Amino acid sequence: MAVALAEHGAAVVVVDTGGHYDGRGLDSTVANDAVAAIVATGGAAVACTHSVATLEGAQRIVAVALATFGRLDILVNGAGITRQNMIWDMPEDDFDAVVGTHLKGTWACTRAALPELIARGSGSIINISSGVAVAGAVAVSNYTAAKAGILGLTFGAALDLGPLGIRVNAVFPAGWSRLFDKPEPWRDRYPTEPRPEMNAQDWPTEAVAPLVVYLASDMADDINGQLFTAGADSVGLYPTWSVAREIRSKGSMFTPEELRDRLPGELMSGVGNPAPRQDPATRRWSWTRKGVLSAAHDPTQRSPHRMNT
Repeated sequence: MAVALAEHGAAVVVVDTGGHYDGRGLDSTVANDAVAAIVATGGAAVACTHSVATLEGAQRIVAVALATFGRLDILVNGAGITRQNMIWDMPEDDFDAVVGTHLKGTWACTRAALPELIARGSGSIINISSGVAVAGAVAVSNYTAAKAGILGLTFGAALDLGPLGIRVNAVFPAGWSRLFDKPEPWRDRYPTEPRPEMNAQDWPTEAVAPLVVYLASDMADDINGQLFTAGADSVGLYPTWSVAREIRSKGSMFTPEELRDRLPGELMSGVGNPAPRQDPATRRWSWTRKGVLSAAHDPTQRSPHRMNT
């Protein structure tokens, strides 16, 4: 995304602590390598390793952008870490760290950028969420909660900021990254379906970037408060939530007994339990809720076109 934005004329601050996938440690070469790739092709970029997880860190990031380039027009909130475990095994610190980076980090960077964007009366904020925000995934309750929170933050911020000329949208990206190589020791304790593999050739990260460039640009100057998915050769739009079905009480309000008699047949017809109780001897956890993710996010649904990367 950083490279693509630079190729289309943006001056970029690449923010990445570069540490371990769980957020621990610091390695400035990750951000520096991205900057070098941009500069090598004539683009303008600077590296930054401040953490997004505090408002102070976010304000320092914005200060770097303003001191280096003199203005701020685009914010892409894509920082993320992962710490996996079944919810009953998850330490409190692992929950706090993931939510702090993904959700609070998105809020902190948005909050820090707003004085500049509001003063200019324009801007585009692109929040990176995940398909698991609406589908769920096994052993990542902290991650799914954070990514779902980003959706709520996107929709709320879009209503706050749209009248000021600032657009806020969310993207579910699908593509290979180094996170696919992380160990998952919890699988040794619990029988679970494997997550479908996304290899770098069929699912290049670069395929997500054009949508981000489009949303960042004036070409999308009237698109606000929307949720998109991008991966391989597809881009999709997720509708915002609305009531799918509704039943009305025959009295002034429902009783539990009336709900017992009517809710399963009238409201829940065709709706299955995504994770029903299973016999301990044959128990096996699904990796995500079936039939919710777009084909771009679920390799089991289709084979993408081969791409030259």
